[in-house]
Amino acid sequence: MNRPMVPLAKCVEGAIVTYHRLRRWARQEIHPYHLLSTTAGRAFLCSAFLWLGLVSYCSRSYARDPTSAFFNPDRGYERIYSLHRQHQAETFVQAANTTPVGLPTDGNSSKGHSGKSPNMCIGVATVERPTEQYIRPAFGSLIEGLSSEDRNQLHTIVLIAHTDPQQHPVYREPWLAKLSDQVLLYDSAQKEQFDDLKKMEEEKDYRRKAIFDYTYLLNKCVDT
Repeated sequence: MNRPMVPLAKCVEGAIVTYHRLRRWARQEIHPYHLLSTTAGRAFLCSAFLWLGLVSYCSRSYARDPTSAFFNPDRGYERIYSLHRQHQAETFVQAANTTPVGLPTDGNSSKGHSGKSPNMCIGVATVERPTEQYIRPAFGSLIEGLSSEDRNQLHTIVLIAHTDPQQHPVYREPWLAKLSDQVLLYDSAQKEQFDDLKKMEEEKDYRRKAIFDYTYLLNKCVDT
């Protein structure tokens, strides 16, 4: 069965009429109250406010989550807790300095484990820094806030990694002998090792010296 052919002129005319109707509709100003008067308008407004609210909530709640699409590097990398913890550690160390003690020596111990065998040994090597001495907040953050029971399970060793310990500013600070269980020097190193250490310091061979320091600390922890 043959379909009647629609004249081309009528198709063009219909397209032109539709175009002008759309233009007139686009130029009409829709009053906000018109949206509220219809079910579709109210649904659209509710959906829009809900979407904006969810975006705002997620932007605040997940800005620090690096796996989120709402991650904000400016907020995500803020040192909020780190600065708080650093302040706690530095305050803890400063408080310990109010009670003077003698200079530490190799093997000096104020045993946090009360003579009992500790469950863990923590060794920290430190060298003099040009400006800030990182050992203060680093060590303070290790033990600040620990209960007596938790502290008694630890044996802490601080290695003053200088052949001349007087070069390190914290060597004369009271907190060092008071808070650490053992202040380790190179006194127990053999003469050949000691001479080799002095040579590494003179040549600034930090890589070899770091390996020696870590090995030296680990051996002392094994002996604990």
